[in-house]
Amino acid sequence: MILRLAFFILLLFPFIGFGQNATVNDPDNLILVGSSKGLFYWDGKNSPKPLWTLTDVTRILKVSYGYFFLTSLGIVYSKDLKKYEFRNDGFHAQVLKLYHNGKKSFTNIFKPLSDLKADPENPMNLVASSKDGVYYSTDGGKNWKFIDNINSFTGIQSAAIFTDPDLKIIMAHPFKGVYLKNITKNGKWENISKGLHGYFIGYEEISDFVVVPNGKDIEIIASQNFFPAIFKMSLKTKKWTGVYYPGDTSQDYIDAIDGLFLNDGNLYFNMTKGIKKLPLYPAVKTNMVSPVFDLNFQSKLENELQARIDSILWVEQGEVKFNMSELWMYSKFNKKKYFDTAKNKKGIYLPYFFARSSSKMEEINGIMKKTGLNTIVIDMKDDFGILRFNPADPLLKKIGKVSNPVDLETFIPKMKKMGIYMIARIVVFKDQVLFKYNGYEYSVKNKGSKNPWIGLEIDKKSKKTNQTMEYWVDPYCEKVWEYNVAIANDLIDAGFDEIQFDYIRFPTDGYNIYSASFSYKELGMDKDSALMSFLNYARENIKAPISIDVYGANGWYRSGLFTGQDVETLGKYIDAISPMFYPSHFEQNFLSYSPAELRPYRIYKFGGFRTYFISKYSLVVRPFVQAFKIGVSYDLKYYGPRYVWYEIKGLQDSIDQGYLYWNAAGKYQDLLKVYTPEIMKQ
Repeated sequence: MILRLAFFILLLFPFIGFGQNATVNDPDNLILVGSSKGLFYWDGKNSPKPLWTLTDVTRILKVSYGYFFLTSLGIVYSKDLKKYEFRNDGFHAQVLKLYHNGKKSFTNIFKPLSDLKADPENPMNLVASSKDGVYYSTDGGKNWKFIDNINSFTGIQSAAIFTDPDLKIIMAHPFKGVYLKNITKNGKWENISKGLHGYFIGYEEISDFVVVPNGKDIEIIASQNFFPAIFKMSLKTKKWTGVYYPGDTSQDYIDAIDGLFLNDGNLYFNMTKGIKKLPLYPAVKTNMVSPVFDLNFQSKLENELQARIDSILWVEQGEVKFNMSELWMYSKFNKKKYFDTAKNKKGIYLPYFFARSSSKMEEINGIMKKTGLNTIVIDMKDDFGILRFNPADPLLKKIGKVSNPVDLETFIPKMKKMGIYMIARIVVFKDQVLFKYNGYEYSVKNKGSKNPWIGLEIDKKSKKTNQTMEYWVDPYCEKVWEYNVAIANDLIDAGFDEIQFDYIRFPTDGYNIYSASFSYKELGMDKDSALMSFLNYARENIKAPISIDVYGANGWYRSGLFTGQDVETLGKYIDAISPMFYPSHFEQNFLSYSPAELRPYRIYKFGGFRTYFISKYSLVVRPFVQAFKIGVSYDLKYYGPRYVWYEIKGLQDSIDQGYLYWNAAGKYQDLLKVYTPEIMKQ
């Protein structure tokens, strides 16, 4: 309903002033505060006063002809801080499907914008970055043009625009580096990443840019997020040089840099412990970096507003003295409703049949007691779509297939008595039962036909074509959503504490993947919006913590890649997330520098922090930890109790919000070898 109302307002009231309560008497001397509750005026002493409160304000940009504000409803412009108008003409809309009481409807929202900047030579030129690419305007945001894009260029976090003398744009991909494009000459994207810190697959993410005209040259300052570091580049040389490294990266230093602002030769930027200042013009040694001030003022403002503060603009005598964004890094109002409920849960995954065996559970309970674990994740709808409990909901009785059900009336109270937090695992879109239901009504289809689609692969030895044996239902289908949410609510009623959705993604396997089609896909929807629509429906109908599982790469990078699993996007609807950072599933030389045995430690330390940062500290990040060995080179050499302990130690040394062991067979006897003094002191 909120989304529908927002789009209705955008259509009928392009000039709006909702929530205007304060008057700015002196625009040459003011402090503007962008928050999760809107835009506020602050005199530095008294309580902040609301100026515009229709939606959040995450970034503030002052130009010679007024102010621009980056919001979740797009870009807002005000000439005088009295009247406000949306300037979103040309941005791509995203269609969400809403489902209420058996009826579907649709709403349009703009794909989330992550950056907004003006040309320092001509502020009528603007650039905005988005999930699907980059947009620019040459008329002060009245009209926006989308720049030609490539699929791999998704998830753009930062961009900048400048005149040199041609109009040019620079942007950063989450892992492919920095690209430059000449707009005037309609040139192609040129990779200009030389000198930046990178991995074997590409480069570390650039979180922000600052463009500095310098006579006949242009200098660009960039921050790498998770490395972290500050770089500078001359456009003539197109080679980046590091100017600030805050830690000894050889010792697995962890931090992030975001939100750059340059004033009077000083570069201000955010790190996890506060705002820093680095004198850059003239250049100085890196040890000159210093804190700007403590953040007590932000805490005071947030307490008064009871809202997250994202940005602050300070103007004195008509000049911008301070303009910082990404201040959510210091907020205590990021967390989702069930954050504290889901936090600090440390446990194991179990196949359903363990709960049907008193001897198996006795062994598991003994292991959990000795290792201090307090959580069990257990299959209630498994990888084949089979229900492992007796449902009460008539819809589930009609559609579902029950086999070897767990006696939840006995099992749940017994676990609760032992202080165990219970998570019901529901495999969502991989479902053989629902795939075959009613003549394949809800299955993924072969393109151009009504026949069900199944992934095909070629056996390396026999060269024969085989099915992948994965049966997928259509993620766009509201009936599929209804079925899975009904399962979740039955399990909550039975006593489970949390619902965990797994396989909340699109199919990825099979050489015929491009022949998969989705008959329930509505006009304007994409993979992101399909998963968003499902989770929006789930969030509205499940009154308990919701968590999801994602590939490790989707927790590592700010991109949903081809699965639709985008942490920033899906995080709006859930409370916890479990990235699968299994070292065996990454390239075997990934983070394997000396000492190589610490590779699991690095993957989980960096991975946990990255996912938490990408979610803007809003979600409990509770990764699945590899408690199994497969025949890859690194595992064959290093897997054992120390390998597993390094995974846990990595999480403890970064976010320390919990973890879940994964062993598909439920074999956890070796955990007793992990939790020993000789291993844990490593």
